Amino acid sequence: MTMIRDLTNDFQEFGPLAAAEYWQCRAGQVLISLEAGTDEQRGILLNEGEGFDIASGKTVYIRATGDRPTWVNREVTA
Repeated sequence: MTMIRDLTNDFQEFGPLAAAEYWQCRAGQVLISLEAGTDEQRGILLNEGEGFDIASGKTVYIRATGDRPTWVNREVTA
């Protein structure tokens, strides 16, 4: 398991992923997208406790929303 702490309000890029992973918002709220772009509102909104399966080979773009501390856990599933 890998923890990403203190995400910023700017999209950060992770990947491409070497294996399938499950990403879960553990604190705060995040936007997670599998598409590059300039739209800062793109992606799927994850609240604390919600997660998302991501296939290997995908590049993940993720950012915090709001002014709360934000953490995300990443765990390899395959």
